[in-house]
Amino acid sequence: PPPPPPPKPAAVSAADYDKFVSDGPYSRESKDLLALIAKRAPDFCLPLLRRTVVGALPQIVFDGRLSGAALRAGPAPASADPSAPPTIALSPGPVFVERRRGLFSPREALLLPEAPQAWVELGVPAPALDALKAQPPVVAARNGAWGATREYADGSRRGTYSPQEQAGELLEQLLLLGLRREGFATSEYAARRWARVAKLMFWTSLKNDFGDAFLDPDRRGELDDWLDHPDELDDALVASWASARDPVLDPRRGPPADERAFDEKARLTCVRSNLQDLLTAAARRRARRVGLLEELIDAGLVSSSAAKDSAQAAADAARTTRRILVAHPPACPADDPARAGGLRKSALLLAEVARAESALRERRAEAGDHATR
Repeated sequence: PPPPPPPKPAAVSAADYDKFVSDGPYSRESKDLLALIAKRAPDFCLPLLRRTVVGALPQIVFDGRLSGAALRAGPAPASADPSAPPTIALSPGPVFVERRRGLFSPREALLLPEAPQAWVELGVPAPALDALKAQPPVVAARNGAWGATREYADGSRRGTYSPQEQAGELLEQLLLLGLRREGFATSEYAARRWARVAKLMFWTSLKNDFGDAFLDPDRRGELDDWLDHPDELDDALVASWASARDPVLDPRRGPPADERAFDEKARLTCVRSNLQDLLTAAARRRARRVGLLEELIDAGLVSSSAAKDSAQAAADAARTTRRILVAHPPACPADDPARAGGLRKSALLLAEVARAESALRERRAEAGDHATR
């Protein structure tokens, strides 16, 4: 007989959550973010949020070096102690340089990862920028598009993310953690979309009351696109998750129904499909690496010779990997009866978030009608 289903997670009330956050092992800054999230996050995600914070006791650190390739927030590297609670790393602000793409184009910010591992994976040394050093002398400080920004002698800059923006990023990471803990992340697409919509609805709530100046230019544009052009965003969303600095999605799978169909087709030729999966993932990594290196060359942060050496090393490694995989194809994975159930649960996530999103858009439409009368 199949194993019994895991017990349903115990509910955590709003009062219990508030008390836990108030008494918990968090800094004042972290407590303020957790309190703001609980106050302004959409209703559909609050039960999971409370269970995750109280049940998983996630630690929160403000250190862009620990967020991996993600530029704003991400899970910190796992502890060697399996009993240690998970840690979410938030970047205090972006490290960036400004550049022009054309002679008459405006200057644009190129955001740079702080995590040393991100540069190791690129195969080039991190640029020796003042903004990446510990406490370099500041030559100018001003408020700008990227918040309170310090400028250094070499032209590099370090901005500041607002607490409201950080709270949204933290909300998304906490929800992803909770979905994985409770078995709702079989479909990476569904989990990411569910958590992302919660974040965007959280920011929308704040925008309605205070405007959107708390968001950086990239996040402000993302929120506007989601509010104004939702039907055009889904394909772009899949592409962005697949091509991110830290890729999180195989674009061939997508939503749960597509992923289920992909799995069924792949099962018929599992050895060939597994081989194709690995080779496709390697090709995407190479393409992503080339794109990032080209941006760094354009900004004068990486020499052409260093980029060429990195690309050659990546190509050599890819050829070696391909030879090994073709000579010794990966074995077929064992059947996972829980996967089909996990995909059904993921489909429920999409249905729930679609209802929440639809209700928000109806309220916005009604508010617009009233404003024009």
